Amino acid sequence: MKIKLLATIALLSIGFASCTKDEDEAFTARNARTSNEIDRLTDDVSIIAEEEYQNQLAAAGRPLPSQAFLPTCATVTTTVANEIWTSVIDFGQTGCQLPSGALATGQIIVSGNTDFTTTSHEVNYTFNDFFYNDRKVEGNRHVMFSWQSTTAQPEAHTVANIDLDLTVTYPNGNAYHRTGSRTRELIQGYDTPLNWLDNVYQVTGSWQTVGPNGTWTTSIDMPLVWYTTCPYVGAGTLTFSVANNTAILDYGDGTCDYFATLTVNGNSEATVLLN
Repeated sequence: MKIKLLATIALLSIGFASCTKDEDEAFTARNARTSNEIDRLTDDVSIIAEEEYQNQLAAAGRPLPSQAFLPTCATVTTTVANEIWTSVIDFGQTGCQLPSGALATGQIIVSGNTDFTTTSHEVNYTFNDFFYNDRKVEGNRHVMFSWQSTTAQPEAHTVANIDLDLTVTYPNGNAYHRTGSRTRELIQGYDTPLNWLDNVYQVTGSWQTVGPNGTWTTSIDMPLVWYTTCPYVGAGTLTFSVANNTAILDYGDGTCDYFATLTVNGNSEATVLLN
């Protein structure tokens, strides 16, 4: 009897471990929500870096009006040394609300070379006790800004090639490390530079995310489209790969809402609430 009982327990343990492993390897709605939050964080921060880059262009005598993405409660201190400009953007400890609705606290430190005669310009930024909606953000990031025309926007405009390497830690202690690249460009609103309310961005790229329950890779199949004043991606599709599983997240037709459609391994679609 004792031997049979031990055998039963062993089989149950193996079965439980197998189920847990399958759940860890499957891409879930929770993963989709987390991915969406980190995506929006990434783009908000890169726009802040771009605005400061444009401010430095203007200070160097090349007028490019700021799109005023930063809230007035944020303070910016800029110093120049050894042909490098450094701007400390301080959101304070009580926090500043960004146009997307996110609350930012702490500092983002942005720097670049003072030579603006080149066709492209590299900007680096780091974080000092920086939180985005209570998520701590750490790491170093590099953005290469270039002035060009593209298929999405024939009129010459700024294109940001973003090198990703950051860690986002949630209040419950779950940490997500993301590496990869994103290309972001303004596809609507460029002719009204003093009004950021009508800005629409397109994002392409691919990256890897390592989280507490495993690793997944992400590629953008249809470019993501999002609006400055919307906390959610409006359109586009992502493909996630986790072990032998594949999931597709469809953000819809461009409407600003918190719904997306998740399809895992070609099975029936499920609605994901991104909020």
